[in-house]
Amino acid sequence: MSQNFYLGHENPVNLAKRDIVKVTLDEVTKKFGYEIPIDSIKEILFSLREHQELKENMMNLIEKGVTDMELCKFF
Repeated sequence: MSQNFYLGHENPVNLAKRDIVKVTLDEVTKKFGYEIPIDSIKEILFSLREHQELKENMMNLIEKGVTDMELCKFF
C-alpha cells in the first residue's frame, strides 16, 4: 500500500477525497538539531491517524446521504 502525503496547508476534505494525507510541519520549523527528524516523524504519524479518522467519518456521512458541499461544513 502506498500513501500520498501533502506537506503544507490545503483543504483536508479535498485531500481526503483523493486519499492524500495533509502534513503541516509549522511547529517543527521551530526546532533545532536532532529534534527536527524526530518531531517530523511524530507529526507525519499523527497526520496519518488523523487522516484515517477523517476518511472514516466522511465515509459514514456519505453513507447517510450527505453531499460533497455539506461535507465541507462538517470539516
